Amino acid sequence: MSISDLALLIGLGARILLDQFTRSAESSIRESLVLGLWQGCGLHYVTATNQDLLVPAAVVAGAKLLFDLVAGQEALRTIVTIIGIPVGYCVADLASRWMDSSEYGRQHRKRHLHHSHRQQRERSRSRHTRSEGDERRSPRRDNLRRAVSDITSVDSNSLLFGRDPTMTPLDREVAALRARASLADSERRRYKEEKKWAIEAGNAARAKEMSWQVKRYSALMKSFHREADDKIIAASNGSRREQHYDDPSQTRRHHTPDSRDEDRRRSMRVSVR
Repeated sequence: MSISDLALLIGLGARILLDQFTRSAESSIRESLVLGLWQGCGLHYVTATNQDLLVPAAVVAGAKLLFDLVAGQEALRTIVTIIGIPVGYCVADLASRWMDSSEYGRQHRKRHLHHSHRQQRERSRSRHTRSEGDERRSPRRDNLRRAVSDITSVDSNSLLFGRDPTMTPLDREVAALRARASLADSERRRYKEEKKWAIEAGNAARAKEMSWQVKRYSALMKSFHREADDKIIAASNGSRREQHYDDPSQTRRHHTPDSRDEDRRRSMRVSVR
């Protein structure tokens, strides 16, 4: 926007007001031309400041012309006003271009650039502040990912169990599952505390998220304990079957009484003969 638009609007508006107060007869063609020029400058000003208001301003100008025509104004004066609108728009545009190319225009552009740079710095500062807030919240997400990765990284080959030569492979697997369950339980307790703090702070969304995390880690803890118990039960049942089929004492316990009865029958047959 150039200062020339405001100068033309103020000057032409003052002329219109002066004609209204000093006019002794009906309005002349010159007054209609001045009115059209003023409306054209106004449309250019609206275009330079806010183009969304251009259509409403044009509707208002058209309604004014229609009202004057219906009220009994001469058609010639209405035509002169219509011609004055584009002429005023073009004059305002040329004046603004000339002012922009002059020394004043360069100074105005410098001030405008300085103002725009300051606004950009303020926006960048606000974005930086929001990014710092996101960075403060991001450690929570990182802690969540790290907690899940720490739980799943514990296995039977971890250094915690691999250095104990007395542990069997089954013992290592069970110990790894118990360790995973312990980590899941610690995370469950931590999220339970955060849920309580969120409820006290009135943060319903945060409390809902923490409640979901508590349920998640509770399920993980129970699943790890259940898997460890299943492995122990399966190993115990397998050892019992092997002991039942491989122990020779069990074979003697089942077959020795039958062999003794057979020997007794044979001895009785011999004595009878």
